[in-house]
Amino acid sequence: MIKREQELLEQIARALTIDENISKEARLDLVFSALFEIDKIQKGQTEQLSKDRLEGVNSETATEVLLKHIAATEKTDHSDIQAVRSILKEMIKEPQLFGLSPKTHSFFLPFAVISIVSKGEGAASETDTVLLQKREWITSKVFSTQDLGAKAENAQVFVDALRQGNYTIASKLARWVSEKYSNEKLNPRNKDLGADNLFPLIAYELAHTDIGAPDMAALMHMYDHTAGDTQYATSLMFSGVQNMFNRLSALQKEYPNEDSLQILARMRIEHRDFLSTNDPIKSLEGGLQFKEEDRVNLTGHYKQNKITAFAEKNRDAITANLIVLNTKEASLEDINTLLAVKVQIIKYINCLETNPPEKPKRTYINRLEAANQMLDILQKGGTIQDDIIPAIKAQANIIANNKPGFKELGFLGWIQSFFDKYKPQISKETSETLEAIDSIVDSKKGELPVEELISHPLFSDNQEDEGTHYVP
Repeated sequence: MIKREQELLEQIARALTIDENISKEARLDLVFSALFEIDKIQKGQTEQLSKDRLEGVNSETATEVLLKHIAATEKTDHSDIQAVRSILKEMIKEPQLFGLSPKTHSFFLPFAVISIVSKGEGAASETDTVLLQKREWITSKVFSTQDLGAKAENAQVFVDALRQGNYTIASKLARWVSEKYSNEKLNPRNKDLGADNLFPLIAYELAHTDIGAPDMAALMHMYDHTAGDTQYATSLMFSGVQNMFNRLSALQKEYPNEDSLQILARMRIEHRDFLSTNDPIKSLEGGLQFKEEDRVNLTGHYKQNKITAFAEKNRDAITANLIVLNTKEASLEDINTLLAVKVQIIKYINCLETNPPEKPKRTYINRLEAANQMLDILQKGGTIQDDIIPAIKAQANIIANNKPGFKELGFLGWIQSFFDKYKPQISKETSETLEAIDSIVDSKKGELPVEELISHPLFSDNQEDEGTHYVP
């Protein structure tokens, strides 16, 4: 064991310290960042460590502090420390599920497995909770967003995020509403809030925003491109919007001489009166009041052409958010690598779209379609090695076999390096190559058309596939 590993174990111990005044977010950051750095060390990625941190230490001494804290918190009722223990247990037990290598299990095996992992198998829900916490930790690191809307003053935060393609925040509306209406004043019976309760509550909260029917295209895109808990949260928001419009429609029929702003004001007043009742949640058990004929048909606002237009306008933010939400078994470093791939793909698409040949040939169209397919692959997610790399490689081959121009070879070379090498090498060895490519492209502007035909041997059909793998 080296000194840096000892420091990281002590960092985890700090997250388990009962007497320390530390927030839950800070505790989770301590444990997640420590586990992922320990994993990097196990994989031999120690280039960034100073000489003194590479010095060997006595393993018994190095693990002593952590083991004491694990033992001391075994029966704790401190919810934040219980969360840390759960993360530690789940990620040591099944490291690959969380984007760690099996070597991390081997590292902890001699001392921590017996003391924490063997204390119980843990329910599937516990694993799901840790996966969600890990994803939200990564989200906060990638987007520098600490509360993900949890401390939002109103629902407008989530509507704005939706319009910008920031799905990691937009998808938190239902949770924000659930937490708001779970306090004793608004929900004195402490009733569990299911979908039927959340639909009208979300509708009332959205009535205080400027959300409109055109936003349905963004909602439908988010629904179609997410899965699991995120897709479910999106469906709740979708139904909330529908309920809001249905209630506004009913009020409009009741007050036919009032304009849309006056009708909206009535719904807001209705919400205020609802909040002042003795048991708001009970008073809304029947849902919002509207008849079947009051239902508003919103399907015209999320036809495919409108969804596509929204997606193209916001493709950068959408792709970044879906990489975070949909990539499985990924570390923060994995996510940052995919975000770098996204940047290069969008640069390539922009290059093709801004420099089309006078008479676009089928080869040009094929290359542009393949590049857009690469973005779709990143958005769809899955595991990096089994799903993302093979699919992107197939599209790269299509580009290479459709006569790419001179300016496009840098992109193909960069993608090839992504296949061949893992992130530290990509970052270290490719940065200078990218700078050189940019300078070459700049110097050649106006000299060579994008459609100039140059084949690329890296992607030749005749080249034997040596089975390039994404090796964590």
